[in-house]
Amino acid sequence: MWLDRGFAWLFGFNHEESIRCFEKSLDFDESCVMSYWGIAHAIGPNYNKVWDFFRYKEKVMALEKANEALNNAKKYYGNSSDVERAMIDALAERFPTDPNIKDYSPWNNAFSDSMRKVYNSYPNDLEVTAFFAEALINRTPWQLWDLKNRTPAEGASTIEAQNILEKAFASSQKAWEHPGLLHMYIHLMEMSPNPEKALLHGDKLVNLVPDSGHLVHMATHIDVLCGDYQNVVSRNHQATEVDKKFVNYAGAENFYTVYRVHNLHFKIYGAMFLAQPTPALSAANQLKEILPEKVVRLIPELFEAFIPMNLHVMVRFGKWQEILLEEFPEDKELYSFTTTMLHLS
Repeated sequence: MWLDRGFAWLFGFNHEESIRCFEKSLDFDESCVMSYWGIAHAIGPNYNKVWDFFRYKEKVMALEKANEALNNAKKYYGNSSDVERAMIDALAERFPTDPNIKDYSPWNNAFSDSMRKVYNSYPNDLEVTAFFAEALINRTPWQLWDLKNRTPAEGASTIEAQNILEKAFASSQKAWEHPGLLHMYIHLMEMSPNPEKALLHGDKLVNLVPDSGHLVHMATHIDVLCGDYQNVVSRNHQATEVDKKFVNYAGAENFYTVYRVHNLHFKIYGAMFLAQPTPALSAANQLKEILPEKVVRLIPELFEAFIPMNLHVMVRFGKWQEILLEEFPEDKELYSFTTTMLHLS
């Protein structure tokens, strides 16, 4: 049960919670090699948090914990299957031991190369397919497509990832019920010349893991590109409500708050396109509520930029008098973007 929960959160990019679930599973079975694998995978880089986003102390801890987990997994090889051992060996290629390394691309490439071998041996294993696809797109996150020429980006593994994912969806009905495969396909296609190819995948994902706000939200990465702004508003509202349960349980001082912010930001964007100032301003005010100063200070270079979203909405709808009534923050250094926006507005 705890192992399954760990993978559900892992597919939903709630990496901190997935680690807690994997660790909980080890309380019941310390020989569960895939729990160790899950800890190592979750604590490393991902599509939205590459190594460059790790602070130095965080990187030291992540590398130590990942390598420790993989070493522990290898102690129980006798209790594991062939595919599990192959996945552990592949993941070991992802982590160096020196936190001072600046360029992690050789390790990202080595991991994807190793996962290719695993996939070739187990092409019908949906978990293997999902993690191989993720390893491929994580070689060049957010740079899968040449947007100007509307072609796959040079040096990216875009076509290979597309081929293995579309093969899975064509050959297995269970692939349409797999959150990792659906999630990866949306990320793969959202900057492509044909994002509409992933519309059905988004529809399948929305209610598949009802406690994962990020997976509820993910369909709107495609909806927004296809002009379905009503879905953008309603689905992100749904995701926001879902994530309230998680914040009541885990609090807001964690990286998953990035995703809760993302839901509301998307809702604002969709509502502005629908010419609906009320839901747009409501979402902007909610952003301020979920980002008190102590949370802003966790990742100020990211979180603070969302504080003045209400100004964007007010400019969009010509609420000039309301803008004039906005007060400047006392801590102008911490709230530098907000201060700048107030001057600009």
